[in-house]
Amino acid sequence: MIAAPILACAACFTGDVQSPLTDGARTGVWLLLGVTVSVQGGFAAFFIHLRRHAKRAQAAQLAAEWSELQQQSEAGEA
Repeated sequence: MIAAPILACAACFTGDVQSPLTDGARTGVWLLLGVTVSVQGGFAAFFIHLRRHAKRAQAAQLAAEWSELQQQSEAGEA
């Protein structure tokens, strides 16, 4: 039995680093990496926003409770 030769794709067969096919593949990889990083950055920014919003809400609630306690204390003294 004679083995048939293996044929490579056009990018692998030419091996030319400066070919348009290689440039297109390289551009596609960078584009996909950019999209992935952008989406992950968006998620991170959203969760940071939620954390800051929660801290502000907690501080406002604490300030309101403290104000209420001060008013009750002043009413008790009078």
